[in-house]
Amino acid sequence: MAPIDIEEQHKIDAQKKTQETLGEIAYTNPIKEQPEAVALTPESYKDRIDHTLMRGSFAEKYDISYDNEKEQIIFEHKEKSITIVDKKDSMVASGQGTEREQAKAMVELMEAKGWEPDDVEITGSDYFKRIMQQEIENRTEQNRKLEKFTKASDALRYASENHGIDKDKYRVTADNQIEQKETKEKMTPKSFLEKEANLSKQEAQVALREIKEEKQQNRVAQMER
Repeated sequence: MAPIDIEEQHKIDAQKKTQETLGEIAYTNPIKEQPEAVALTPESYKDRIDHTLMRGSFAEKYDISYDNEKEQIIFEHKEKSITIVDKKDSMVASGQGTEREQAKAMVELMEAKGWEPDDVEITGSDYFKRIMQQEIENRTEQNRKLEKFTKASDALRYASENHGIDKDKYRVTADNQIEQKETKEKMTPKSFLEKEANLSKQEAQVALREIKEEKQQNRVAQMER
């Protein structure tokens, strides 16, 4: 019997671990119409993800590829053995990466696809399901704070600069809302971006993050002067 090559065995073991499935999220709401992103072709789905997700820290960490035959989108971490396969109506995580990082990435993809927490079923180990729930709650809280603390004036400026909104038709109110001067309708910064700039819920959430990041970058630039 040939002696066992320890180094080769380690490689085999690592490959097996890389292929292990950590958990899965499936869109299971039988009543609610599935978000548009679920039924998109790989090419048009890429456009949707590019616009709502594949930028900033996520884009820096993951490579994205397509299996046109299976109609799957594959996200692979550039440094760690983490793979997420998006099968349109479900997502599967596998690899050697920490479950926590897998969960964070899957929650970001959930949001980009327009999936609400109540619309999905999480399967996997009890630990994976627990941290997935924790990350969903963390993301929900982050979004809540973004909506609460984004200044109406910043949202109005953003919409004017990026979506051609005529800011002279609106005014910012004392309670941090944006009022349409003609109709007197008042909107929160997020609802304003959705209604007046015609952004989807997910795109409006991305806009709020971009507004926050831009303000942070401006503060850093001022400190460095």
